[in-house]
Amino acid sequence: MSKDNLKKSMKGGVDKLGIIASFEYKCERCDHRWIGRTKEIPITCPKCRSPYWNKPKKNENK
Repeated sequence: MSKDNLKKSMKGGVDKLGIIASFEYKCERCDHRWIGRTKEIPITCPKCRSPYWNKPKKNENK
């Protein structure tokens, strides 16, 4: 497929090429990275199971 044909097919719609948008997430607790299956924001980190995966840890030194 030439570049011109590729541009035309992308203009018409992304699903013609079978491109799927994916979202990458990173746990602020255990630094695990993963790719989500859906557009919904995950409830917990799949590795450490923390529900606070998207909130950084508070300073441990008080």
